[in-house]
Amino acid sequence: MALSDACSEFVSEVDEAARRLAAAVHWYAAPGMPLSYGEEIDALRRACAKVDASPLDPEALAELLRLAVAVLRYLDTPLDVPQL
Repeated sequence: MALSDACSEFVSEVDEAARRLAAAVHWYAAPGMPLSYGEEIDALRRACAKVDASPLDPEALAELLRLAVAVLRYLDTPLDVPQL
C-alpha cells in the first residue's frame, strides 16, 4: 500500500462522513422537529452540498469542519460543560 492509497482512503472516509452529516442535517431541518434551527442548519446544508460536489476541495472541507465544530460547541451543548 502506497501513501497515496492511505490518502485516498482518508478522503473517501471524510466524504462518507460528510454524506452522513448531510443526511442528519436534512433530518433535523424537517418541519415539526422539536428543536428549531435557523441559519446554522442552512449553512451546514450548503457546506455539505459543496463537499458532495467537490470532495477534494480543501476549502470546502475546512468550511464544513469549521461549521460542524461550531455547532458542536455552541448548539445543543449543556451550559455546565466547562471545556465547551
